[in-house]
Amino acid sequence: MCKTYYRYATELVKGVVAPLPAGSPFYILMESSGSDGERLRGDVEKLLEEALGKDIITDATIASSGAAAAAIWRIRDSSVEVGRVTAPSVGSDISLAIDQMEPFTVAIEKAIKKVDKDAVMTVLGHVGDGNLHVNAKYSPPADKHEEMQEIIYNTTAEFGGSISAEHGIGISRKPYLKLSRTAEEIETMRTLKRALDPHHILNPGRIFTI
Repeated sequence: MCKTYYRYATELVKGVVAPLPAGSPFYILMESSGSDGERLRGDVEKLLEEALGKDIITDATIASSGAAAAAIWRIRDSSVEVGRVTAPSVGSDISLAIDQMEPFTVAIEKAIKKVDKDAVMTVLGHVGDGNLHVNAKYSPPADKHEEMQEIIYNTTAEFGGSISAEHGIGISRKPYLKLSRTAEEIETMRTLKRALDPHHILNPGRIFTI
């Protein structure tokens, strides 16, 4: 979670409490499980101590109970509420290499502010598989939805990412598929579509035009 998302979730969403101070560039939520709770906690504490000693992280907290863990997860699970309090905005889910996440978020923030100096970007996602949910909040009353969407997807392409991670292409991302896939790859997809759905009755008009 980026710092802006963390701040919005802990300050604006009812019932959400910050376990760590706001202001750090990013926040990582990690959950571990195993059959030996005492050993597991010791391993996690050692990991965090080493990370702090090597300046990989600046702060950390460990949930003391199931309720405390649920309270921390509530921050990450408040994306819908954060989306409501940050409207109007453009949301997307993209994927890219893990080592590109930080430079990507920096580039996105700079790009959206060139269009709208008051624009605010929030990012949260899944570090393990490279999925990021990028949300660009812009100032009303002008509708900057399309501009923000283009910035997000074009920047994703510049970093070698995919314009879709979890939620598919559908209709809204259809014009941007060429940013993630070559003409040959898209034609292969069309060929498979024709073979499996010759009468075009399954989700017609989605992803690409036959």
